[in-house]
Amino acid sequence: MSDRTQEAPAEPRSLDEQSLVAAMREVVAELHPHLGAGAGVTLDSSLDRDLGLDSLSRMELLSRLERRFGVTIPEAVMASAETARELLPALRAGGRRSRTAGTRAGGAVHGPGTAHGAGAARFSTAGPDAVEAAKAADAIPTGASTLLEAVDFHARRHGDRVHVELYGSAGAPDGGPERITFAALVERAEHIAAGLANRGLAPGQSAALMLPTGLDYLATFLAVQIAGAIPVPIYPPARPSQIEDHVTRHAGVLANARARTLVTFAPALGVSRLLTGQVPGLDSVLDVAGLDRDGRLRERPALDESSTAFLQYTSGSTGNPKGVVLSHGDVLASLKAMAAALGATPRDVFVSWLPLYHDMGLIG
Repeated sequence: MSDRTQEAPAEPRSLDEQSLVAAMREVVAELHPHLGAGAGVTLDSSLDRDLGLDSLSRMELLSRLERRFGVTIPEAVMASAETARELLPALRAGGRRSRTAGTRAGGAVHGPGTAHGAGAARFSTAGPDAVEAAKAADAIPTGASTLLEAVDFHARRHGDRVHVELYGSAGAPDGGPERITFAALVERAEHIAAGLANRGLAPGQSAALMLPTGLDYLATFLAVQIAGAIPVPIYPPARPSQIEDHVTRHAGVLANARARTLVTFAPALGVSRLLTGQVPGLDSVLDVAGLDRDGRLRERPALDESSTAFLQYTSGSTGNPKGVVLSHGDVLASLKAMAAALGATPRDVFVSWLPLYHDMGLIG
């Protein structure tokens, strides 16, 4: 993918419908070479169904178009567009972009809560000595065998430490980041876990999550695990006009995962309830907004490294979604390997614009 922070835009080209289609063909040919160079790209091609452009592909297209035409396009326009034709007004109204323009703001910042410039990621440069010092200071949960044990470790040892900062969140004060501490995250998750259990979610059952990036997503993901159930992340609808089609497409995932519960949010709640008649075994569709009012879960089911952490499905943009079972041991092994390769310590801050329902956004 493109690096917006270092690559200066090329000399702007004139904008017309043919040049937009040509730019799109380039991206589609690179991302899906099996479709052929032309791939039948037109201004009215569906970015999702016809061209298979998921959220990452859309951001690559956005970057290409900005450099090619020397304009700035609002990310919300790219995220909500159903066809290329809907991008034309934004391209023509985008104005000339400054060659010194910085990287866009947005996304989630994972780390100790220090504020950094938008788009900047600070990685560890301390080396192995700092990592070993952190282990010796008992600041890293090296003995954890599940994700919950790791999060609980941090909530006990330094609960007031900021775990995640969410930029652009509805819960952020005055447009700043929403800061979520370990203690607040675990407390919210335990309340939601009680709400899920009281509404019939039993240990070992699957619960699908169709939520946007935010505290509700983080807390509900952990809450399902706390209840002894299995989270199944699915991406929420990006455009209101496609909610019904979007939910229908997920029926296959929910059936394959044997989901008993779907946790979603108000805009998708009504249509989501139609799935109870389409998916065998789907007993309930719940609004996340009402799940944290039952106190804390009194007793957690036992989990170990072999327990299923979550079911991970492909997006289904180029075929039927396919699922993979990931255990707690699998996920922790990936996290430990990434941390070791980067030499990451508790002092470091990582910046990501990937949504939490994306596999790289969630695990990374």
